[in-house]
Amino acid sequence: MSVPEGPENNKGNVYMSKTSPPKVLEAYSKQFHRDFITFLHLRSKEIIPGEQMVLTFAGTSLQDPTYSQFEMEAQTYIRQSSGRFEKAEKEHPCECGLVKEADIDSFNIPFYTPYRDEVEAIIQKEGSFNLQSLKVLEETVEGVRNHNENECLSDKQKIRGTFSAKLISSWRL
Repeated sequence: MSVPEGPENNKGNVYMSKTSPPKVLEAYSKQFHRDFITFLHLRSKEIIPGEQMVLTFAGTSLQDPTYSQFEMEAQTYIRQSSGRFEKAEKEHPCECGLVKEADIDSFNIPFYTPYRDEVEAIIQKEGSFNLQSLKVLEETVEGVRNHNENECLSDKQKIRGTFSAKLISSWRL
């Protein structure tokens, strides 16, 4: 997924969150729809008729697209992105002089967790595949609630591998 057009008004966030304006959430949703439809269309040309395809990706069983463990993990990693962990883990990057506020405001992580019904609707709308099964493997709400910042630190490698180059070029770290 690429960063959608229009999240410029997502001040103070690097990802869609509860404080993001509705237009930002809409931009992420529309971008996911475009990207997923394109993926399905192109994949349908490659797959042998009668064969099956299994897809696994991050999603949510909640209609609120801002409810994501990813947001906490991303914010934790971004606070540490300069390598000055001791200072960055306790403060926002702007407060400790690591990054300019304008740089944070201009950076948006290209990640969207679609709702189950969204995925089903897109597959049906695109029309190349018959949906035989759609299963949601959930982490319990308690599991997400109980994630503290230290547990999220262990996941920073995933985010670093995905977004390091983008952060370095965007923030000149």
